[in-house]
Amino acid sequence: MGECVGLDAIERRLGGMKRYILTYIDEVSDYAIAMAVPQLTSHTAKRFFETCFKLTPYTIEQVITDNGLRFESSIFKQKLAL
Repeated sequence: MGECVGLDAIERRLGGMKRYILTYIDEVSDYAIAMAVPQLTSHTAKRFFETCFKLTPYTIEQVITDNGLRFESSIFKQKLAL
């Protein structure tokens, strides 16, 4: 477990407003976390990953994401380097 976790962002429209959900899933165990967020930014993604890191009961070895701007920013990549 923790060998490879995936992060993704989901955007939905509800009542004419955009809603966002960040998702985190361990590819081996299917351990998952999802969180509704007010906006999709690199700061939001970084805080979400920090929360997931604290809640995950094992060591995370590898993180995969899509090429979304929030995951490609230097702010987010600096967090992954720690």
